[in-house]
Amino acid sequence: TTIGVLPLIFGGYAAYHALFERRNKKAILIASIAAAAAITLFLRLIPLRAGILILTCMLSILAAQGLAILFQYFKKTRVPTTRYVIVAMALLFFIFASALPALTQAANEAKDTPTSATINTLQWARDNLENALILATPKEGFLVAYEAQQKTVIDRNYLLVKEADALFDETEIMYRSHFALPVLEHTQERGITHILFSDVAQKTYARERLLYTNDCFDLIFEEEKTKLYEVTCNVKTE
Repeated sequence: TTIGVLPLIFGGYAAYHALFERRNKKAILIASIAAAAAITLFLRLIPLRAGILILTCMLSILAAQGLAILFQYFKKTRVPTTRYVIVAMALLFFIFASALPALTQAANEAKDTPTSATINTLQWARDNLENALILATPKEGFLVAYEAQQKTVIDRNYLLVKEADALFDETEIMYRSHFALPVLEHTQERGITHILFSDVAQKTYARERLLYTNDCFDLIFEEEKTKLYEVTCNVKTE
């Protein structure tokens, strides 16, 4: 989830106009909400996706007002040609600013398309595992639920999930860790029974493999770059 260039530019212009040119209580209120969302995001007081969603909505509302202010200004210009040129430039800028993020997102989604090896691994899990809780990357969470028909720790739709940031951070730790102990602490706390390591995990966490695999992580299925591990150990607690 990202914030577009246009909402930032025109939303910022509308906020400046409301604060310093012609005071507008509604615009100031919206700008205040956007500022509060930005601050809480910076301080990590709210989940990332929730903060970006609020910020994007507020900036989009401000951007619409900013465009209205600009068009009112263009109507008052004495040179009609200038008005048309500026409008044409604004339209071209809008097209490029909208098209580039869309193309980038499409390219990223194409890269994240699951391989046949990952699908086969998850279908094996569906046929051979019962009541499993599988750790996968957030990008693959829905895939695990659909193909393996098993529960997963986290997926892309964790906006309203309790402890969303903690789950995201723990997932990072479990994939990036060099040591088994911190991973086992998290798997035991969350009740994780299996870990999926696929090409998506390789790209996301810059790892060719899990660096901590030992007797506590049994490789139970492997196809090409995709591996499925079973967690077989618990951490002793006093």
